[in-house]
Amino acid sequence: MPFVDYEVRGPIAIITMNRPERGNALGHELVTGLVESHERFRDDPNVRVGIVTGTGRFFCAGLDLKEAASKGGGGDDFFDPRVDPRFGDVFHPDDLPKPLIGAVNGWAVGGGMNMAVETCEIVVMAEDAKMRMGQAKLGYPVGWEYLQTLHLSPTAAAEIVYGLDISAQRALEMGLINRVVPTEQVMDTALEIADHLASLPPRLLPAAKALLRKAASTISPELAQFGSSIQKGLSHSRDGLEGIRAFVEKRAPSFEGR
Repeated sequence: MPFVDYEVRGPIAIITMNRPERGNALGHELVTGLVESHERFRDDPNVRVGIVTGTGRFFCAGLDLKEAASKGGGGDDFFDPRVDPRFGDVFHPDDLPKPLIGAVNGWAVGGGMNMAVETCEIVVMAEDAKMRMGQAKLGYPVGWEYLQTLHLSPTAAAEIVYGLDISAQRALEMGLINRVVPTEQVMDTALEIADHLASLPPRLLPAAKALLRKAASTISPELAQFGSSIQKGLSHSRDGLEGIRAFVEKRAPSFEGR
């Protein structure tokens, strides 16, 4: 699978994003690897628990901005700043009844943070790792499809929406993750938890996951549409395009308020 390693250890699947030179960013090929990993994990009756992690300094850097920019034709249509639409189905609980553990080895940015916090039931994070919704620095908000903000106080949710860096300890305090451990213990800790889950009665795991998801707050269609319309409008604005151009060109952005 492109840029994604898939390893089976008994009843446990370890899914590793492996393009460290690009921060495991969500380009077309890496998303393809994640989609294939999702399907393989879902459809293997002998594998009951999954772990998703990354190699290098990043768990996942979010949208591959360089790839997005390279596909554009210039002008205001320089690129489409949205993540590959297939990413929305990766590890989605409606299509994955098995529990998933996030082993966050490094930075989790944008879609990477979303993957860790949204799709994983349990998250282990390296003590020197950080999270951030990076879209704010690019000129547009994350949108309210990010479900975890509904479980937070307004002040804590603001840290996510305004794109503040969130340390592992702060993420633990906010309830976004479950464990903070030294970097070298991230995978061992995730495997210990996976072993525990795999030891439970087979029918319990999907039932427990369904219960957890049912108990979680869900956003209304109106709120989802509102957040999506704001995000789409600003991501295609002049400032939204300028934010990503500046990142790709390694310069400070020049926002005009348009």
